[in-house]
Amino acid sequence: MMLFSQNDPRWKTKKLGFSNETIGNYGCLITAIGDMWDADPLVVNEWLKNNNGFLGLNLVDWTKLPDLFGAVGLMKIVRLKRRLANTGLVLLKLILTPTLKTVATLY
Repeated sequence: MMLFSQNDPRWKTKKLGFSNETIGNYGCLITAIGDMWDADPLVVNEWLKNNNGFLGLNLVDWTKLPDLFGAVGLMKIVRLKRRLANTGLVLLKLILTPTLKTVATLY
């Protein structure tokens, strides 16, 4: 498994999504996704751009992440558990509802 830095000189000055912001300044989420997907942030950025994965210019659409991970088979719970056990890395979206119930989505 590769661990990437958003400030790697190979992509830190590249545009995030369709904006003028850079991966080096605002690409932490796509870098973390790349860590899990074993793909550098440029690959993740392009996948999101080509699959309507950004809201607006550069906000990652969390609802697209199952498609991203499903594209390489990472959504199978057994594999996610293995990845967590081996690397300690998963993406988890937590929402606190008005009734104070926590809703978790594992990516």
